Parts: sequence; structure tokens; C-alpha cells
Amino acid sequence: MTDKMTSLIKLIKLDTATFHGETVDPTYVNFFFGKNGAGKSTLANAFRHPECLDWATGVNPADYTILVYDQDFITRNLADYGDLKGVFTLSEENAETRKQIDDKTEERKTVVADGKQAAEDRDKKSGELKPLRDAFDDEPVLKVAEKPAKYEAKRTSIAQPSKPSYSSGSTYHPAYVPPTPVSMPAKKAVIKVDTSKIKAGTIVSHKAFGEGHVIGIDGAIVVVKFAGLGNKEKRFQFPGAFEQGFLKVEE
Repeated sequence: MTDKMTSLIKLIKLDTATFHGETVDPTYVNFFFGKNGAGKSTLANAFRHPECLDWATGVNPADYTILVYDQDFITRNLADYGDLKGVFTLSEENAETRKQIDDKTEERKTVVADGKQAAEDRDKKSGELKPLRDAFDDEPVLKVAEKPAKYEAKRTSIAQPSKPSYSSGSTYHPAYVPPTPVSMPAKKAVIKVDTSKIKAGTIVSHKAFGEGHVIGIDGAIVVVKFAGLGNKEKRFQFPGAFEQGFLKVEE
């Protein structure tokens, strides 16, 4: 019997979850058939992984291009062209581009549908608002009760005193009403403080924050750290805070 022609690939190794540690010795021409799940797709996929192939001695795998036509190839390279039966896009790049177009088309449909729904909701709310606005416009905003004529006459006699009568040629001089004096708030006294004694480390006290000590003075700002605030630092005007009594130097 004539020996079969050998292949440049001497051994195919299958190491997957389904076929672990299995090997295939291919010949020059091979035909594999079997039921679904027998391993045909697994065997075809092994050609995409160099670690699964043992080449003949002296053969450089870089000199060869392995082409695999299986379901994975079809999925990546052929795509239906929308609803046009029998029309396909070819190549992996075109198939991916077609998929992106389809995805964006679906996104656009969603945006359009959302926009229509928002317009319908707006029209519905406008329809609900109209009768409420019409009812509001028909109602008077404020009703003023009519006052009795007797009350009006009495109020007029009180609010409108009669002017004194005077003869022709004389001049009427209304009574002089002195202006009401306006009291001005008392100006807070300025406390005299010897600022030369205030420096870093000086113990001071605050009515709300308690006792603290000066950290430093930066121009018109004095920084004080208060133990009662968890050693938190506070900034005050210097020397205004001492002159106005907000801060007091402890002797």
C-alpha cells in the first residue's frame, strides 16, 4: 500500500476544556466529518494558535499563511446588508463597519422614539394645564368688600380736618411741627491695646472660642489656634480684633 503524503504540519494538539490532551496526525489532504460537538470547529480553531501546531523539521512557519474558513470566519467577514436578502458585506473591516452603522442606526431610532415620547408628554401636560389656566383667569384675584357709607363719612371726618377760616387778604400759616430727632447709635469705644506685646505664643481668649495662642502675625492678620476647637486656626484683623474686644490678651 502506498504511504500517504505527509503534511508540513506533523502534529495538531488539542488542549481545550472539551478536548484535553488530544492529538491529530494530519496528512497532505484531510477530511473530517462528524456530528455536532464532535470537535470539528475545535480542530479548525487550533490552526489559529501556533502553540497547537508542530511543524516538520526544517520548516519555517513564517513562510506560510494558514487560511481557515469556518463559522468564525463567516461571522467576522460576512454580514447581512440590512433587509436586502442575498446582499452581503465582505472582509472583516467591512463587516465591523456595517455593525457600527447598524448600532448607530438603532441608537438613532431610540433617540427619535424618546423625542416623540417627550413631545407627546409635553402636549399632554399642556392640555392638562389649559383648563386650569382658563379657570384661574376667570376667577377674580382679589375681592374688596364695600364699606358702609356711614363708616366712610366717619373716616373722612377724622382723616380730613377742616382748615381754619380766614378773611380775604390775610395769609394762612399752618402750625409748625418740629422734626422728630433721629437717635444715632452709640459708637463703640476703642480699647487701647499695646500691640507690641502681641507676638507668636501670646495667650489670648475669645468669647466663643475660648482660650488660644497666637501662631503668627501677617501684616493686618493675626492667626490664633484654639484648643477648644481641636487646635483649629482662626484668622482675625490685627489690631482691630483686640481694639474692638473680640480678642483679649491674657496676662
